[in-house]
Amino acid sequence: MEFIQRIYKSSPMIILFITFIVIPASFFIFHGYQHLDNSVPKSSGEISVEGVQASVRISTDPQGVKYINAESDYDAYFSMGFLHAQDRLWQLELQRRVATGTLSEIFGKSALDVDIYMRTMGIARNAVESFNVMNDEAKASLVAYSAGINSWIEASHSLPIEFTLLDIEPQRWQPIHSVAWFKMFGLGLSGDFQKDIQRLVMSSLLNDDKANALMPNRDKLLTQDTKELTQVFADGLSVLDDINAQLENDWGIGGNNVGSNAWVISGEHTNNGFALLAADPHLAIQLPSVWYMVSIKGNKVNASGASIVGLPIIMLGKNEHIAWASTNMMADTMDLYYEEINLSNNQQYLRGNTWKDFTTYTEKIAVKADFPSMLREPLKAIEIQVRTTEEGPIVSDIVNVFQQPVSLRWVGNESKDTSYEAFFRLNYANNWASFNQALDLLITPALNVVYVDHKQNIGQLGAGKIPIRGQGNGSLPVPGYDLTYSWQGFIPQSQMPQRYNPSEGYLVSANNAVVSTGVEHFISNDFARPYRAQRIKALIEEKLKQEEKLSIADQKLMQLDMFDLEVAQILPRLTDIESSDEHINQMLDILRNWQGDTKAENIGPTIFYTLIRHLKHALLSDEFRSYWRDQKFNSLKGTFIEQTSISTLNKLLDSDAIDWCDRINSREKETCQDIIIQAMQSSYEELVGLQGDDMSDWQWGEVHQVLFAHRPFSTIRGLDSIFERRISQGGSPNSINMSDFVFEPGKGYVQSVGSTFRQLVQFKNESHEFLYQNSTGQSGNLASDNYDDTIESFADGEYNSLENRTNEIEKTLILLPSTETNQRSNNENF
Repeated sequence: MEFIQRIYKSSPMIILFITFIVIPASFFIFHGYQHLDNSVPKSSGEISVEGVQASVRISTDPQGVKYINAESDYDAYFSMGFLHAQDRLWQLELQRRVATGTLSEIFGKSALDVDIYMRTMGIARNAVESFNVMNDEAKASLVAYSAGINSWIEASHSLPIEFTLLDIEPQRWQPIHSVAWFKMFGLGLSGDFQKDIQRLVMSSLLNDDKANALMPNRDKLLTQDTKELTQVFADGLSVLDDINAQLENDWGIGGNNVGSNAWVISGEHTNNGFALLAADPHLAIQLPSVWYMVSIKGNKVNASGASIVGLPIIMLGKNEHIAWASTNMMADTMDLYYEEINLSNNQQYLRGNTWKDFTTYTEKIAVKADFPSMLREPLKAIEIQVRTTEEGPIVSDIVNVFQQPVSLRWVGNESKDTSYEAFFRLNYANNWASFNQALDLLITPALNVVYVDHKQNIGQLGAGKIPIRGQGNGSLPVPGYDLTYSWQGFIPQSQMPQRYNPSEGYLVSANNAVVSTGVEHFISNDFARPYRAQRIKALIEEKLKQEEKLSIADQKLMQLDMFDLEVAQILPRLTDIESSDEHINQMLDILRNWQGDTKAENIGPTIFYTLIRHLKHALLSDEFRSYWRDQKFNSLKGTFIEQTSISTLNKLLDSDAIDWCDRINSREKETCQDIIIQAMQSSYEELVGLQGDDMSDWQWGEVHQVLFAHRPFSTIRGLDSIFERRISQGGSPNSINMSDFVFEPGKGYVQSVGSTFRQLVQFKNESHEFLYQNSTGQSGNLASDNYDDTIESFADGEYNSLENRTNEIEKTLILLPSTETNQRSNNENF
């Protein structure tokens, strides 16, 4: 190695060429294809497996979906772990590293901020306590699942290509890794922390009148103390927001518009008299999908649907008695506190009139050397001190640019987080009462869970812990030392939003505003816009008014619907202008003949969303105060402008109190018509650059693509085209078939959040109907036929069945217990 290092210092380009061109090319030519083929797991025959207690039959259908038939629940959960490792081992490895803050071990300094963030949040530390408070059955399921993963790893199978390219080996899975990943699932759906940051920083950059117009509840949210400290915190919080953005963009945690659609319809309104459940969660789009389709049967458990890789249970699906699906409630379950530090002892913070000691943890983070790592000296592990208060960690320590410490309280870090146990019990629930009992244990995320059962009952239940605050509503940072802002407890389950067999015969949830039951409690300022929920209700009501019954086929069409109701809020305003420009008039004619359907073949959405984007920036970009550190805020300002709703934009155009259309930095006095025409001209020039000047080539699907990102290889040029996939598609942020997109200059609109799974369930007299779509293939292995085989069919609305597929089973694998396994038993808790 010393000899190679000497050559590298004297002739680095030669070593780099040999090491990173010649050797890798030779490897791929002679060994690449063989390795890929060998890494595809066996799915038929018999294999002896260390850890399984009795023989397990695993059938595989043409889509690669597995049907587990075990004699015990232990073996059923063991088999889930075995299958997740077999088909999604790289995904498991990456998720474990995200949750435990160990990405830097393999990705180096580029991942260090995320690791520090995760260590500070204490996801892995708190997972230990959460595991300890579970009941024995829930613990046993995680023990069995971990044993299944580790059994596959230890059998020395060929590993997925990601391990070879990164030169690492998978590490053993532990039960707390599953608990930590459930917490990450909750964290990803608890985005109000980022909203708090955005509100505070924008308050520092806008005058009061403009801030109130853009953030409607601001006067009620902003305390005098917060107004005075806005400038103090704005710098640091903007840096913290950048790390949140890295979590979203690079690792798929959270994101704008993460949520779901879900609805249930009573049998009185269906064509066959059976109640119906429909749902589709909206999460980060990735390859492979978040979801792993499976049917799992033991001696007690008998459930099927979508599992999350890293967990042994069905998260969305059905058992023999009930079916369920969930949507993000968008509840505010995170609060930021600025802390008062003891000047005589900086290890203490103030609570009321009492100084309290910080609890401190030492975290060591291993960091891989920069590329090329094998030619560089190993880096020393980085040691950080994590300080926590009664409320939670000092998140300001993550970036070390704050003038005053800021702590974060989140329900997911509460001492008795039984969220995994809630969904574990849900897999066994058999009626509305046991459904409620299971979800009473849910801490995070806060969800609206819809329900249908084999007796044709329907319902919807709000679940998860939402804090009751003594003062304020947590929408902006508040003083931690003032006990009046402390949490007073959580909204009781009996007062959470809930309905059962409503008179209208259907229930709809689409992240829209909900209210508590009986006693009024604050839930959120950040509900989704109401248009998806309104569209779902409108389509149901349209059928009912015509005295028609709803069918499964109707639900398929609804889930694929791309009509955006919010368009009607502003389209008349945009098209009520006059221009002498031929091209602008042609664009206006297209918009006047378009009603809001965002299908891929339509031209209207291309012009509309491009115009809206330019109009937002034209109205708002010059309204922000400028500071010497302005560069730090550019990303946050851009995000804020992009996320300004169309309805708000329409109000700005019609505002009498503030003239938003007259640009501050120009001598002329612009009217709103001037600004709209200028935005139209900018839109025309941009679209000509993308698609040419023939507007018939401006179909939405030509400029709007869905990116199925691979983590991490979508960020590496050359590997991105091998591992990721892209398809053209329609959709908008407010259509049922939702698309949250960003504009990339020179490329067009890229969708990164949207529907990732769809399900339709009915309990019939003698059989169950379960139709589903998974956004990508079942396997995470690049060489598998099931890596990307459902991407096109998902876009086209082709559903598969998860029931009654006996005649379509292609392969059957039998897991047999090894000799060592027969000598002991691990399933006493089942």
